[in-house]
Amino acid sequence: MKAFTFDAVSAPLVGPQVTPALLSPGAHAVAVTGVQNVAGTAMAGSFNYAFTVGGNFNVVSPTFLSATVNTNVPATVPLPQNSNVSSVVKTNPTFTFVWDTPIDYASLLAGTVYLTDTSNTHINIPITFTQSLDQTTVTAQVNGTLTGSTQYRIWIYYNVRPMSITGVFDNSQRQFPFTTEP
Repeated sequence: MKAFTFDAVSAPLVGPQVTPALLSPGAHAVAVTGVQNVAGTAMAGSFNYAFTVGGNFNVVSPTFLSATVNTNVPATVPLPQNSNVSSVVKTNPTFTFVWDTPIDYASLLAGTVYLTDTSNTHINIPITFTQSLDQTTVTAQVNGTLTGSTQYRIWIYYNVRPMSITGVFDNSQRQFPFTTEP
């Protein structure tokens, strides 16, 4: 078992940080000391925690693979980045995004997928998310009717980065412009 001690007084941590040694496979033990509340009162004693890391722990950023959208043909067509797709259905359009790594559902709910007009003003229409069983495919359905013959953008990481289920972020911002059917 590998043992690690974090002392919040002599080496404070700011935000979530994991040392590379904690990512190595095997059993680990962590002791936390010196933690203070906002009033400056120190925690009595230490907090001890043990855990095991598996051999296939993924610390690589998710790779974005593809996007599609449904049009009024009807058909599902590729949705390229920074290139407008026309004739997207205006009522309940469905967008599908695929990564090579499972995506954490909580990052979707936090605002990873964001719908705007061409001036990047948020369009306040709810979006429902579903995921494939392996969590690599995310389907985003706009629940409502968009204005016809109007250009919009659907963003990945407008404000919030998508995160894999192992806590690693996809740091690339993407925009997908589209125009609704008349």
